Amino acid sequence: MAGYVHLFAQVKKGQPKRTNLEIRRIIADRLKKLRAGQSQEKVIEPTKLNLSQYEALLRTPSLDSIYILCEYFGITLREFFDVEDFDIPSKK
Repeated sequence: MAGYVHLFAQVKKGQPKRTNLEIRRIIADRLKKLRAGQSQEKVIEPTKLNLSQYEALLRTPSLDSIYILCEYFGITLREFFDVEDFDIPSKK
């Protein structure tokens, strides 16, 4: 993808990153539900993703990482995000 610039790379030093902790929590809860009965290590080994940081709300997974996890769990991105938990009211 030529010309792609990661949005967080443009944040100036001392400015807060654009992060939504509610979205982090929802994604973490979704991942925990998907891996029910499996250890984090069992998911981390084949995906090479730091699932523990996502579930501990320390990092937000990229869309690429979520896609890899969806492949692991055998679901689509649409299915991952198609849950009632993602109905977050707009802050206007």
